[in-house]
Formats: sequence, structure tokens, C-alpha cells
Amino acid sequence: MVDTTRLRDKVMVITGAASGIGRACAVRYAQEGAQVVLADLNADGGEAAAKEITSNGGQAVFQHTDVSVTAQLDALLKRAIDVYGQVDVWHNNAFTSVFKPIYEQTLEEFDDTIRISLRAYWYGSKIAVEHLMEREAKGVILHTASVQSYFGERGFSAYQVTKGGILSLARSIGVDCAPKSRSYSSGRIKGYKKLPRSRHQVIKKTKKVNKEKLKAS
Repeated sequence: MVDTTRLRDKVMVITGAASGIGRACAVRYAQEGAQVVLADLNADGGEAAAKEITSNGGQAVFQHTDVSVTAQLDALLKRAIDVYGQVDVWHNNAFTSVFKPIYEQTLEEFDDTIRISLRAYWYGSKIAVEHLMEREAKGVILHTASVQSYFGERGFSAYQVTKGGILSLARSIGVDCAPKSRSYSSGRIKGYKKLPRSRHQVIKKTKKVNKEKLKAS
């Protein structure tokens, strides 16, 4: 049963909202009463997600956004304020990466990953926090992290640099802004029916899988 009043009067911005985790979060936020600003580079997907929300009685608008461009993140914040008057929660979710061993990656691929999947998280958080401080309001900065934030896996070096950095960013913002603003990194694990009970067990299991991959390659 969805609590349709849980996020009433809250304005939530989410990047990477045209599909996947971002779209699912945006839909749920709206179901719980939030006014949602969806941002994505995929205009068709973003507009469709916003339409899905409004057609079911929710409140949402879409803003076409390239998160690697700081001016477009500024415009995203402005759109949220223009439409809904404020921002209470800023959810950094958009990402890109390259998935191949480090010796096959190029510097351009790595830089592109950092711009979108870490630098944009930092800048989005910065402008959202400044907005909250101007309002003297409490708020939340939320980041979509990953189980990849915690351990190494073959071919994931660029991705894991960003996801590990996101955890550190969340901790730092939490210290900088407490108690007015809260900062969270949410690691989501897809495809696991049963999870090991501890981080140590996760790492141990992953090392075993990686050894098997190396033997097979």
C-alpha cells in the first residue's frame, strides 16, 4: 500500500529519470505525493515518464538536461523553482561509464565518465545545498550509488571510481551541512535473490568470481 501523503509538499529533482532506476524513483516519488522534476538527456523517455506520472494524477515536469554541462544543471534548478517554488530533495542518478579493463580504456572515456557520473553529482549537490541555505530550509541530497562502490571487479575501474567517490561525497556533504541538510548514497543491487550477510563476505565472493573469470579468459 503506497502512502500518498508521505512526500506531500516536497519538491524532488531527479537526474537520469527517463528510464531504469531514475524513472522508477520518479514515479514512486510522485505516487507518494511529491512534485517531481525529471531530468535526462533522453527527451522522448523523459517526457514519457512525466506523462506517465501526470496521467495517473501526479505532479511532474520534464527538463531536458545534459548533466555534464553546469549551465544546464543551473537551468534545471531554476526550472524547479519556477514551476514549484523550491527544491527539497536533489537526487543525483544519471551516469555513464565504460566497462572494459583499464588497459583498454582511453583517457577520453575515463574523463567522460567522471564528468557525468561524479563531477555532475558534486555540482548538482553544491547548487542544491546553496538553494537550501538561502531558504534556511532542511533538505536531502540523494545519490544513487552501487554495490560496486565497495569492491573491485574486472572491467569496472572507471565506474567504480565514480561510485566510490559518491560515497565519500555523501559523507562530506553530511558533515558540511548537518543538521540542516542530510546526504545519502543509496547502493542498489539488482539480480541478487540472497545477499551475503556482511561486506567481507561480498568481497570474498567477488574475488572468487574474478579469479574464475581470469582463468577462463
